[in-house]
Amino acid sequence: MIPAAILRVMSEESVEIVKEFSQRFADGAPDIGRKYFHPEIIWDTSASGLPSAGVYHGRQEVSKFFREWLGPWRDYEIDYREYLDAGDSVLCVFRQAGPGKASGIRSEGDFFALWYLEDSKVVRFRLFEAREQAFEAAGLRE
Repeated sequence: MIPAAILRVMSEESVEIVKEFSQRFADGAPDIGRKYFHPEIIWDTSASGLPSAGVYHGRQEVSKFFREWLGPWRDYEIDYREYLDAGDSVLCVFRQAGPGKASGIRSEGDFFALWYLEDSKVVRFRLFEAREQAFEAAGLRE
C-alpha cells in the first residue's frame, strides 16, 4: 500500500501537470498529446452532450476528436477555472466559447473534466456536461 504522504505528493504533481498542459492547450501549443498523453489513452466524452461525443482510444483517435471538436469554431477560447485534487484523478472546470465558423453565432458553456494520470501521462479523460455528474464520478462532494 502506498503511504498517504506519497499519494498527496503524487496528487499535487498530477494537478500541476494538468494545469501545465491545459494552459499550453489554451495558448495554442501544437500537439501537446505526444508529451502529455499515454499512447493508449482513453478519451471519453460520452457524458458531455457534444455532437462528437463518444469514446476514443489512442492518440490518433484523440487527434481526430480535436479536429472534429475544434473544426466548427472560429476564434475558439477556453478558460480553465478550477483544478481539484480528486485522489486518483484531477477534476478541472472550464468554459469554452467562441463564434461558429458558419453561423458567426457565439456559443459558450461550462464543462467538467476528469483527468487520470499514471507516470505523469494522461491515461484516461472523462468529459461531463453537468457539474454534479463530474463530482459524483470523482467521488467528491460540493
